[in-house]
Amino acid sequence: MPKRRRSEVIREEEVGLYHLWVRCVRRAWLCGLDPLTGNDYEHRKEWIESRLAELARIFAIDACVYAVLSNHYHLLLRNRPDLAAQWSDEEVARRWWQLCPQRFDEDGSPAEPSEFELRCVTSDAERIAKLRRRLSSISCLMQYLNQWLAKRANREDDVTGHFIEGRFECRSLLDEGAILAASVYIDLNEIRAQLAGTPEESRHSSIGCRILAQVAREGLALEQGLPSPESGPDSEPEPEKTHGADDWLCPINEQDCAPLHGPAQVESVTTSQALCRMT
Repeated sequence: MPKRRRSEVIREEEVGLYHLWVRCVRRAWLCGLDPLTGNDYEHRKEWIESRLAELARIFAIDACVYAVLSNHYHLLLRNRPDLAAQWSDEEVARRWWQLCPQRFDEDGSPAEPSEFELRCVTSDAERIAKLRRRLSSISCLMQYLNQWLAKRANREDDVTGHFIEGRFECRSLLDEGAILAASVYIDLNEIRAQLAGTPEESRHSSIGCRILAQVAREGLALEQGLPSPESGPDSEPEPEKTHGADDWLCPINEQDCAPLHGPAQVESVTTSQALCRMT
């Protein structure tokens, strides 16, 4: 039976939450410890995490939950075309430049675009409209994630050919129960695969990232002599939250109404808003 077309699953023009998963070619242990050769590819999991964080700060897409295992990874993403629609033409051009820079600094990071380079993009209304759509497209984000991963892994192994088994698999999450089930499944995937014993030990998942970041924030608060959030209602007001390793992740909580269709009514902080505060 043929698979459903991607356009029948992901509605790029509407806000939605999606569970995605990607598997390495031949289901080999290309992102972990290969039991046959003894080669350790564990560091590639950090590649995926760092690249995903980078893309989440560029795209109008919320990275909510993730888990990277030995031969595949899971994501829970929310596309935000409503957010991309609010960006100015210059903002769209700058974000696309960060994704596809034409020049680089000496350290290899994207160079700051000149006013002329930005005007070359913003002067073309048709191109800006196309880039705005692409910057809120889950398929586009996955393209720049998987192609980057495949090229880097093949370069390390000095080989050519496919690294990803095929196009990413995807299912839409239509209600709170589906969102909760997918979130729990992804966050506990390392434990299920016996790669970790507890959520705290899940080094390459969103739950482990969030726990470690929270522990670091609480430790910093204790060092600075700041009151703990559990000090009670009469304690001093909470200090302004410090940025942590999980700032690129978008929370899903009881106040977060993330509809599949129509305008987003989200009270959680989007990755784009977090980036604006950091710059």
